[in-house]
Amino acid sequence: MKLNNKYYIMRHGQAISNVNKIYSSWPETFENPLTDLGRDTVKESVQKLKDSGAKIDLIYNSPLLRTKQTAEIAGQILEVKPVEDKNLKEIDFGSFNGKHQDLMWASVKAEKDRIKKGVDGGESYEQVLNRMKEVVYGIEEKYENKNILLVSHEGPSFLLQGWFNGFSIEKTVENSPAGERIHKAEIREIK
Repeated sequence: MKLNNKYYIMRHGQAISNVNKIYSSWPETFENPLTDLGRDTVKESVQKLKDSGAKIDLIYNSPLLRTKQTAEIAGQILEVKPVEDKNLKEIDFGSFNGKHQDLMWASVKAEKDRIKKGVDGGESYEQVLNRMKEVVYGIEEKYENKNILLVSHEGPSFLLQGWFNGFSIEKTVENSPAGERIHKAEIREIK
């Protein structure tokens, strides 16, 4: 797909859920703001982007608290008002929402099993990528020659990056081992 705009993806900064290793998707089951470290690393990442000379025209963010706070910080530094888009939200973890991460992974034999089927009432990777693509298609219809910052979560972001790079979901999962995906407060330019 030829893009009319340039994209940057950003994962939210460290939040309470990251510290406690709790999955937090939609609807949010507890107050899950950025930590002080999360706020600081977001400021550092966004300032580094600004200092690089990148001019961001539009910021879109997930409606979850940690991504809203990340986008607000980015918006203040970049002087751009963020726009919420529900399709940028975290993977729906089904019955594991609000629970410790170990519980979900104990029920999943291999990550590739999540590509076509979500965990216990949650979303599959295919479903997540389809809604992420909707965001891009909508932006592509409305704008041209803009620099867009998409503020989302680890899973949706790494799936979208794989798609931008022309990979299947299977190849994206294979090429993106856990721990090497987009890090908290990291910004990646899509080339």
